Amino acid sequence: MLEIIKNHEERIALEPIAQKHVKPMASLAGNPKILDRMLFKPQPFTVDDAQKFVERAQNSNPLELLSYAIVDRLTREFLGVTSISVKPNHIIPSFGYWLGEQHWNKGLASETVGVVVRDVLPEFRFAILRAGCELDNLASQRVLEKNGFKPQETAPLNIGDQKSIDIKWYQINLAPYQGYNNSDVKEDTA
Repeated sequence: MLEIIKNHEERIALEPIAQKHVKPMASLAGNPKILDRMLFKPQPFTVDDAQKFVERAQNSNPLELLSYAIVDRLTREFLGVTSISVKPNHIIPSFGYWLGEQHWNKGLASETVGVVVRDVLPEFRFAILRAGCELDNLASQRVLEKNGFKPQETAPLNIGDQKSIDIKWYQINLAPYQGYNNSDVKEDTA
């Protein structure tokens, strides 16, 4: 098992996106440094955009879009969002996440990805999960690789207005995590 999967003392928790997340989501995601790293984003990101996101998340078929608020496990402070989506005519779901800038470089993104792979995805029986990030986003590349995602390809992604950005795409085979539970993990003694 991957090291992150063995972590039983996560500092984060995932909870369903709710109305209470609208204002902190707009506040954190409105930061240009956050928007610059999101592959799909309105700019600027407003309270109205956050409200629309929450409504879409709450009303979506969970087999098409599954979104969670990333919160501090103890204080329940809103830290960011993670989503899994299955686009029409695609058989491989896409995964993404973002955290507020003040939560960067603390290992919280790695914990989030590990929790999603370990706890959320096995329920849905996906065989493969795909994630992508811009070529210069080395931090996200490390997070994905640390959690078992393997680089697949670099390809342009159309972002509208005849613009595209180069994305490094990753995949993870989820079969090893199907039926996983914490009792299967042996603690390291070293």
